[in-house]
Amino acid sequence: MTLVGGEHHVAAALCFKTQMVHVGTTCPVYVAVADQIKGSALLAASIRQLRQSYGPNHIIMVSDLAATAAQTRPPSPWSASAAPRHNREGWVRQPRAEAFRDLHGHDNMSDFVSDEGGPSQHRGRRLYRVGVGKAALFFKLLLWALPPETFPRVAFIDLDVLILTNLDELLRDEHMLVAPNAIAAAPAGLACEKGSASPEHANTAFFNSGVFVFRPSLTHLHLLLLTEHHVHYPWNGYFPAMKNASWADQCSPKDDVYRFARLFNGSSNAFRDCRLHHNGSLTGRIPKACEPTLTDQSILNRVFGKRWNLLDSRFNVHRQGLLGCRFVANASEERVAEGGGAGAETSVSCKGKVVSIVHFVGEPKPWDPDRRRRSQPHGATSPTVEESAKMLYRQRCGFL
Repeated sequence: MTLVGGEHHVAAALCFKTQMVHVGTTCPVYVAVADQIKGSALLAASIRQLRQSYGPNHIIMVSDLAATAAQTRPPSPWSASAAPRHNREGWVRQPRAEAFRDLHGHDNMSDFVSDEGGPSQHRGRRLYRVGVGKAALFFKLLLWALPPETFPRVAFIDLDVLILTNLDELLRDEHMLVAPNAIAAAPAGLACEKGSASPEHANTAFFNSGVFVFRPSLTHLHLLLLTEHHVHYPWNGYFPAMKNASWADQCSPKDDVYRFARLFNGSSNAFRDCRLHHNGSLTGRIPKACEPTLTDQSILNRVFGKRWNLLDSRFNVHRQGLLGCRFVANASEERVAEGGGAGAETSVSCKGKVVSIVHFVGEPKPWDPDRRRRSQPHGATSPTVEESAKMLYRQRCGFL
């Protein structure tokens, strides 16, 4: 499954399906589409193109997922003495201390934050940033609203990838997703470890959200959405401390985020004044998971913490991981392709391992009209391998 966050990603989504066919997948390929969302809705002609490519039954509308999230939204964990948790019998009560640990991983109140600062500006992530503000960055979280009886396991893959081998094993191998872990992913990569030049030395504290396998779950859906709520102003990545956490629903409930501004109209810092009025405090800031700002990757890492399984690095090779790799004409014989561009039989070999997915993290994207080399924020690259990978992507997808 992949996700289209805006009109200018339709061509990349069509390319994604082309690539999956090229590698001979036998698994159904779905695309989630941002529809009926202000500023990001696709043109009717584009949706028809996607339906024709993927099939009418393989299009998932983000608005349907959002409706499921709204209809199953549990009571606020801050206003009740216990927080809800969903199981097969429905919503059940959960001790608030346990719910707090699910969200934060601890109950430490020492991490305090100044309430200053306005709405955050997202920088550095363009794949789902389509000029519609914060919403487009978090469509991915709504995938947990997929019905588990239809989607018992989902392999999600970003659009900015070159697919080189069949990926069916992601859904077929049980070791990819073992209980109680609910997600399997590759490490966030060398962006976390400046100066490191091999996946063996990559930071494994965080995982990358460009390729992962998961099980849809209402429990995880609402933990993700609750965490996402606290990414934005006025929370700016912090949560209410467990002690007297009910002040959060007095000052900034999810359905009336700026209530504090009306309650303390004229204050230079209304959110802080509302919090202090209710004897509340903040704790548990969401760490940035190898990205310059808080987006879906940080939220997923916050909710799942260390409860994730490690995918083989070949399923998500970033540009730093391409250092020391090479194109080969025949993966089984390891024969180096000489001369000319990357042909249909070309694959990528890294330390004797055949790469399945090259992930074009950062800028420029392989479909960009401007293909001039730009400085990359994540360190040195291998221009020969990376640019050859982009050329192969463009050839297969008709962007040349």
